[in-house]
Amino acid sequence: MRFPRRGVSALAASTLISALVLLAAPHANAAETLLSAGRPVTASSTESSAVPAAAAVDGNTGTRWSSAFTASQWFQVDLGAPAAVGHVAIDWEAAYAKAFSIQLSTDGVSYSTAYSTTAGVGGRPDVTVTGTARYVKVLLTTRALTAYGYSFWELRVYGAAGPTPAKAGIGALALVNDLTHQPILGLSPLVDGSVVDLTRLAGRNLSLRATLAAGVAAGSVTFQLTGAKGTTLSRTENTAPYFLCNDYVDCPLLATPDTYTLTVQAYSAADAAARRPERPRRSTSPSPPRRLPRPRSTSSTSATV
Repeated sequence: MRFPRRGVSALAASTLISALVLLAAPHANAAETLLSAGRPVTASSTESSAVPAAAAVDGNTGTRWSSAFTASQWFQVDLGAPAAVGHVAIDWEAAYAKAFSIQLSTDGVSYSTAYSTTAGVGGRPDVTVTGTARYVKVLLTTRALTAYGYSFWELRVYGAAGPTPAKAGIGALALVNDLTHQPILGLSPLVDGSVVDLTRLAGRNLSLRATLAAGVAAGSVTFQLTGAKGTTLSRTENTAPYFLCNDYVDCPLLATPDTYTLTVQAYSAADAAARRPERPRRSTSPSPPRRLPRPRSTSSTSATV
């Protein structure tokens, strides 16, 4: 949505834009999000229809997945698109795995092992994994309770919500003369770390425009302007042209003398679709106890969910 056009006084003579930053991808330490909630899952087997694989990603700690009563099992979640995975948390039921590994794959065919242990103790482990994956698979190989299979209440995959592809980035930033709609010579394009003293441009009607790198089809461009005195301006443009404030209109915030840092980030359409709610705080309440059923053979009842 565009803001109404309106006249704004020329930029204050003492205003600076400092430490201009262009980003082609999210910071590695960006806030983690829960990527697995409600995503499609598959499993090597289920004990019964009462404990389906989907129960492990439904956000309800009172429902669970339980496998057939054999040692070799697996559970997999499809994140929908490749994402930068950072942590995998498993809320084990009594039938936990002593030995298991976590594998990552971008295509569901080739997998790499990101974590492995033979000393699992159940509970609620939250393990660090590093890699880009669409598919996250837990391979279960050694049971704690040999009369049963494996079971967990929830499996949560955390990470950056859809890493921006390398091609999805900002090609250039330009200070633009609002009257002529032309870039200011000598100050366009701007590059990472540029420092602009706007006293050189006093009296001009200026705006700042971002253009995408060649071949990029971005879903949005986000601007974050932060002043040394604590003033901030955040704006997301979903359609071109991408301007800090409005199309060829001065930014009111820049009329206030200060030193500003500007960060510009391009997101692909897939990035926006892959975003998830922020990682919730871990509950400290214990999981409901399980009443273990009598062992029974399931050699002929294994099914892929």
